[in-house]
Amino acid sequence: MKGDGRFYLACALMLLALPGCTHGISAAVPLEDSYAMAEPNDVLSPGERGFREVTADEGAAISSARVYVIYGQGGALTSSGMTQLAARLSEIRGLTVSSHDWFKGPNTIVNSIRQLPTDEPVILIGYSLGANATTWISNALPNREIALAIAYDPSIHSKVLPADGNVRRMLLYHNNSLSLWGHARIPGPQVETIEINQGHLSVDSNQQLHARTLEAVLEVISEKKDSYAMAAAPKDDPSPGERDYREADFGLDDPGVTVIRADEGGSIPSYESRFFGAGTDNTRWVVDGYCNSACTMVLGTGRVCATPRAQFNFHAGYYKYFGYWNVITPQWTYLMYQHYPDDVKTWVDAHHAMDQIKLTTMRQPEVATYVPRCRDRAASNAVAAR
Repeated sequence: MKGDGRFYLACALMLLALPGCTHGISAAVPLEDSYAMAEPNDVLSPGERGFREVTADEGAAISSARVYVIYGQGGALTSSGMTQLAARLSEIRGLTVSSHDWFKGPNTIVNSIRQLPTDEPVILIGYSLGANATTWISNALPNREIALAIAYDPSIHSKVLPADGNVRRMLLYHNNSLSLWGHARIPGPQVETIEINQGHLSVDSNQQLHARTLEAVLEVISEKKDSYAMAAAPKDDPSPGERDYREADFGLDDPGVTVIRADEGGSIPSYESRFFGAGTDNTRWVVDGYCNSACTMVLGTGRVCATPRAQFNFHAGYYKYFGYWNVITPQWTYLMYQHYPDDVKTWVDAHHAMDQIKLTTMRQPEVATYVPRCRDRAASNAVAAR
């Protein structure tokens, strides 16, 4: 008992500095009791005080999706990245966003969700112990669909529950660093685990993870994307079925095309500049062989076609330490991933193509589903003869 007392005292004294020091605290007040004791006194966004409908610029009424952001130990003071993320989410028209502490917040959130229309999407985002709390909340509402849950490095020092069937999609940013905190995994078939390697105290401020989070949130409301203030301008991005019947207006024999036949990839910033830098707007790319690693970013140019010999090889971004030790680097992985069209991202996610350094290959005829076919030689010659 004396040992336990010293542990509690140490946790209290180190509250602000040690977000993962929670073993005694979580055991002292069971989850069910903390629900009963909680008061709805969390920091609320302006939209929290009244659920609302947002009117788009076109005049159509849009029911707002509901986003709950949950801090780690120490609240907003030690979760500044979550505060920043909540602010960015609040700028998206159609979202109602509120921020909560991990300890009393779950009760407030559960009660709030119970008052929502059943068709209003619910999104849970948490960091550290707040990430653990996303699993408690979803399990407390077994009959309510959670459209999206995102867990930033949940803590091994407190309970983690499985993602039940009511959670449509969960992203887990799992930390492999040597930090004393975080590291917990969340079981469940719908859990998508993204491996990261950085200090636990800075995971919530990772801008690549923020970008991935924003993208996932926008996917939840994708049917209304064009009505949101932050939504991108409409693009010609055909579905896989449409691409099956689509042919590029250029081919291997057209003048001025740049042909890729055996590209192993290389420096991601260099390839970014090559495909998306100044002066590349009119470059047309013909893939007539293998295109590996950073080369696959060509898929995002919108000016690429594939011959029957084309294949694309994906893997996680990595950094080579001391000339031989390859370590997966989430920032490099996301720099490539963000450039892919949405249907290619879906393929990459389904095949876990960027979860490891080993190459995962997309071959023909599958390539033709995602990349327009190059115009054949006869058609090119006919156009040239006009």
